[in-house]
Amino acid sequence: MTKVYYYNSLNKILLNLDDSICLFANFNNWYNYENLQIEQLKKYAKSYGLKTTLLLPINSESQNKIWNNKNIVKLAKNLKIDQLVFYYVNFVVNSFSEDDILNNFKNTLSIKKILITSDYQNAYWEILNRRFFEKKWEKNCIIFKSEQFKDDYKRIYKKLKESDFNGFKNLTGFDYEISGIISEGKKIGRTIGYPTINILIEDDLPLTYGVYGVETYFEQLDKTFLGAAMYWKNDLNQKVLEVYILDFDKDVYGWSVDIKLLEKIRNPIKITSLEDLKKIIKNDVDQIKKIWRR
Repeated sequence: MTKVYYYNSLNKILLNLDDSICLFANFNNWYNYENLQIEQLKKYAKSYGLKTTLLLPINSESQNKIWNNKNIVKLAKNLKIDQLVFYYVNFVVNSFSEDDILNNFKNTLSIKKILITSDYQNAYWEILNRRFFEKKWEKNCIIFKSEQFKDDYKRIYKKLKESDFNGFKNLTGFDYEISGIISEGKKIGRTIGYPTINILIEDDLPLTYGVYGVETYFEQLDKTFLGAAMYWKNDLNQKVLEVYILDFDKDVYGWSVDIKLLEKIRNPIKITSLEDLKKIIKNDVDQIKKIWRR
């Protein structure tokens, strides 16, 4: 059974992790290359008599890469990983010295050995690279050198760029989902009878701009709703996933949400008036209802 931990240095909560060998990898883009590393992780764990741990540094509750945290948990459970740690990289962590990080990993997280790829570098925590691990972990750092499957990312990115979500699921076994925290927008949709929720996208999604049919899941309600999502760039130059949810009108600012993409409806079109916008959204919703009934 996989134990899942969310570690935040601002919370003084003691974790009770078993001694383990820990793999640092690019789990946000998990595919065959990562699976090969996990095979090695299990092999070394068995030989050293340690548990297996995956550690994923994250910088926010929004997950905009190929995998959101929910699917990462599913993947870890399917592969029978012992411990999965989501490690929040906040301002305190960014002030850590190399020795602070070493002590934190060894003493707080009970990590005894490290497994990394030869080119490992974390986008959110620059100090985590091969040089740091080799320098501080010495003989307890194991370098994984195979790059056999790195081109496989191109196949799954291509499926998403083409809005082929069924093809993505056939390759990976999972739906493509985006998770995030709902933020306030300009509330223009509310004035024309189509209130929306907004998710700010911090990274580049492997998607083209346009409108998508989606399913929107709220953990707080434990319910899923059909919706029309517009992926676009607003006048503040922010990438946004803006979702009109059918048969839903609640104040959910600050809530977490999981959005599963079903099908692309159309590319962006120029809007000249609020009346035009109202008609276009109605057409989008009609299209999405047809998808739902298929």
